[in-house]
Amino acid sequence: MAYVIGDGCKKMVLSSAAKKRKDFKYNVTRQYILPFTQDKEKLKEPPQLYKFIEKSQWDAFVASRLSQDFEAVHSKQKQRREKLEYNHRFSRKGYVGLEDQLEETMPDEEIDRALLWKKAREDKTGNIPDPKVAEKAKLIDDLQKQVSEGTLTVSGSNDVLTLALGTPEHGGRVKGVGAVISPTQFFNLPKQQRRDCQRRDLED
Repeated sequence: MAYVIGDGCKKMVLSSAAKKRKDFKYNVTRQYILPFTQDKEKLKEPPQLYKFIEKSQWDAFVASRLSQDFEAVHSKQKQRREKLEYNHRFSRKGYVGLEDQLEETMPDEEIDRALLWKKAREDKTGNIPDPKVAEKAKLIDDLQKQVSEGTLTVSGSNDVLTLALGTPEHGGRVKGVGAVISPTQFFNLPKQQRRDCQRRDLED
């Protein structure tokens, strides 16, 4: 099989495929291996839900997840997740789904990544429960007001969200956008082309 994708999307699609593979392995590990580390009998066969996994593949995967090397990596990643300051609250729809939703409910508002970042951290009532996140959201509002009044100039990656969070973008993902698209793609691809690629990822 082959998939025809638009110019500029290849790297994004490969990145998305790699992330989905990583997420799948993480979910299988969390649901079907780690809860049964003391009951090896339940680890002898692949989960019924994933009948495409061969017995030899399953045995090798289980062995890798029970190794000391994996335990060390797992512990390190757990500590890293605990240090995350600004966790979002949306589901798999991701930022592109949120952007579509906001365009319907806020048709006269400019939907930039600073607004997406804020909305992704609101609860169902529109409030931001986390005080640290609420503080950053207020700063975003203040900076956006300065931009609209002409007292602050922003461009490219040095935009309102970067100024509010105080950290530049790195190569892995773009804050307020997600993991699929890189900073180079986000800040250089035309908006519609970027969103077409993101929607394709959401649908796959």
